Amino acid sequence: MQSLYVDVTKDSNVKPTPIHLGFKSGTDYLNAHLKLLESYGVNHVILNLKYGSRPADELIERIGEKVLPNFLDQGHLPTNN
Repeated sequence: MQSLYVDVTKDSNVKPTPIHLGFKSGTDYLNAHLKLLESYGVNHVILNLKYGSRPADELIERIGEKVLPNFLDQGHLPTNN
């Protein structure tokens, strides 16, 4: 498990800049960084939004739309039964 402070920009292509214990970037870089961690065997990452420049609900929505779909295990999606 790894903790990571992130601040996600509205522009998906923004390159990373350092923030305390993490980085500020677009979702493209966040996806690439999380895929790299996954390749190292990291299965759980805690995304901490404490230093976000926008409200947490906006950051969560953006991460849900642009990042989470890249990490869903298609064999274990919940059903609507």
